[in-house]
Amino acid sequence: MYRNIDSFTVAEGLARASTGDSSTYIDSTGKQLISPKYNVQSFSEGLGLVEEAEKGPFYFIDKTGKKVLDLPAYTNAFSFYHGYAVVANKDGLYGMIDKTGKEILPCIYEEGPDELRADNFIVHLPAEGKKIINIKGGAILPVKDFKELFYDEVNNKYALGNDSGWYLLDDKGAVLKKLPADGLFYPRDGAYVANRESKDSGTQWAAMDGNGNLVVPFGRYNSIEQWSDGLACVGIETGTSPNKEQEGVTDVHMKTGYIDKTGKEVIPLQFEDLAQSFNEGMAIAMQKGKIGFINKTGQWTILPQFDKAGPFNNGFAKVNSGTDAFYIDTKGNRVQ
Repeated sequence: MYRNIDSFTVAEGLARASTGDSSTYIDSTGKQLISPKYNVQSFSEGLGLVEEAEKGPFYFIDKTGKKVLDLPAYTNAFSFYHGYAVVANKDGLYGMIDKTGKEILPCIYEEGPDELRADNFIVHLPAEGKKIINIKGGAILPVKDFKELFYDEVNNKYALGNDSGWYLLDDKGAVLKKLPADGLFYPRDGAYVANRESKDSGTQWAAMDGNGNLVVPFGRYNSIEQWSDGLACVGIETGTSPNKEQEGVTDVHMKTGYIDKTGKEVIPLQFEDLAQSFNEGMAIAMQKGKIGFINKTGQWTILPQFDKAGPFNNGFAKVNSGTDAFYIDTKGNRVQ
């Protein structure tokens, strides 16, 4: 009946289900909350965003399917996060509303608003570049004209990227040091994944602590994934082969394992090609062409037996065996 079903969430008790050209919400019994619409977004903070047709209108419903917030003045909208939702007007400029529909920030921005921390948001005004505003007044970080800005809540520091590189800032915005990186991933668990371009080796990867110190030097691994539960997946290339499904595409093969935030390999590089970040204490990994789930010691908690798999979310993961798609629990039992 459905082409795709997203993960169910315990808090919302609903999942987004798509037929391909429309989507709706279903509960754990498969009952539809509303009739299929052009598009719906996953429930967030008790509200689901519905797009009635290709160009709107947009509105929010509660978990009974009742329309609780109509958005007739906007041509685009996004789900609520921390009590606010980003919206766009007919000119394609962005602002932000609260759950009553009140505009907390007017629709005057080319990009954003993107939450930085607490009530501070990154916005981009036409011809003025990016800057930070506080929706409730108070101190604003004294930086501007940056490309990217991250806040590390563990170490209470910022990482700022501009045309001249990346810099580590203190909690007041003062520069502490320049970071040896061309690119930086958003900090997780108080640590960074960094990359740089080399003429001889292409993209090289490294890992940094929250003070900008290298715990894994550039070039040790061919890939480093984002941190999760204090671990990061790393990989070393073992060879290449033509993709069986896409002509002209080359697959890169790897041995993968995991490091901790000191750079120590705590799970040896023993998995094939696919290994992902930990989620709810388990991570997707592959051996002999089949996918299963491992724990943080590297032991199989669900043996490799699937052709595709998604991460666990609230105790359930979506998997595929051949053309059969279904959900499993944390013990590997089929639940749908």
